Amino acid sequence: MKIMQINLHKHHERTHGILSDPDSKEFSILMLQEPFWSEYLRECPSHHSWTKYEPTDKRKAPRAATYINRSLLPPSEVEQLNVPLTDVVVLRLTPSSEKEPILVVNVYNPGDESIIQALQEELKKIPGNKDSIIMAGDFNAHHPSWNPPGYLTHDSNADEIVDLAAELGLTLLIPPGTVTYPNADTAIDLVWGTHDIESALIKCQVASNNDQGSDHLPVETWISLTSNLSDREGPKLDFARTDWEKFRAILEGSLPTLPALETTAEIDTFVAELLETIQKAMAESTPIKRPTPHSKRWWSKELTSMRRSANSLRNRYRRSRLEVDKAAWRERANEYTRAISEAKETTWRKFVDSADGKSIWEIKKYIDGKVKQSVVPTLDGNASYSNMADALRDAFFPPPPQADLRDARNVTYPTPVEAECAATITTAQIRRAVMRTAPNKAPGPDGVTNKVLHQAL
Repeated sequence: MKIMQINLHKHHERTHGILSDPDSKEFSILMLQEPFWSEYLRECPSHHSWTKYEPTDKRKAPRAATYINRSLLPPSEVEQLNVPLTDVVVLRLTPSSEKEPILVVNVYNPGDESIIQALQEELKKIPGNKDSIIMAGDFNAHHPSWNPPGYLTHDSNADEIVDLAAELGLTLLIPPGTVTYPNADTAIDLVWGTHDIESALIKCQVASNNDQGSDHLPVETWISLTSNLSDREGPKLDFARTDWEKFRAILEGSLPTLPALETTAEIDTFVAELLETIQKAMAESTPIKRPTPHSKRWWSKELTSMRRSANSLRNRYRRSRLEVDKAAWRERANEYTRAISEAKETTWRKFVDSADGKSIWEIKKYIDGKVKQSVVPTLDGNASYSNMADALRDAFFPPPPQADLRDARNVTYPTPVEAECAATITTAQIRRAVMRTAPNKAPGPDGVTNKVLHQAL
């Protein structure tokens, strides 16, 4: 499971860029701090390849947003927990390959008003197992435990972070001293994990190949899970384009001859051969469905090339620390963000100019804003995806009420039998009962009349 975190400084183009950049699709989770937030739509940008989770507290514009790659982690395996903080997103992941759920905590800690103590109290309230936790974000605090060599600043709220980590059993996963905020040559973007996450850690470092031109450096964290998430989905067939004539021809020429089937094993073997033949015919007559492109329609190969070029120039500047290299990097990074803005505007104008009676409604949908997200909500804020069936059963099929016996007079009822004592009646018991009550009837199977047995059953 690959996670990337970065502070985007509320930049519009950089937020759209990281969501549409094809180099981002290898990541299962994007943990963004200070993403762009639209005053008009009242939300962070949506994307068809990512499921968006914003803080559950909507009192002000959020400064944290988590995006889940829906091709790697389906919404059914993700549950957002209600945490009343406007800059924190807490998700519980339950990958089918894992025995225990994983808590993923995305944090933006304001430098002028620390939320660490409040976060600590809220994490205590979360029910269930908290043995696996990944906590990452922009903590805006300096401490000797993670400061670069020679950086001596020690903030008081950094001690709160240390206390939180000690209480939850968290270990710093990113190597101490890793500079994530180059403008001040300091480390304020941190990644924490519990012991089992640390033992499964592959690497945690600056994501040198995924820079978006922000003043913060992106950080990538790779965790080894039981199964590889990227191998979950195989190729899908586009049945709308199936060549049915070819399918019938292949099927008629390869169907196995129906033999005399006498045993269960023979039936199972024949069914397996039949299914294999149908699947083979379908594969040969049906093209593979083209997967939905990760990028938006305005993204181009030129934008990818420009972003990688700016990335390379920033890496050169990080090595040389020369002003000439810094100027070259900033010029290319600004050129990249301007190109994103121009590409979006040009594509939108072409789309509007070529609108017809059908696509005009799609334009209206975009203008209205809300893009549908496949988020599996909780019921009443409590029932998650895993226990939703139980909640629906209890709601629609409650226990029956006690019978109203006020109209029944002078009736003596036997003592009720406890439900736990009720036993299941077997067919053998019915047969014995019928034999005792109808001994003179014409015998049927096993000495029991067919008609009587049928009535009894």
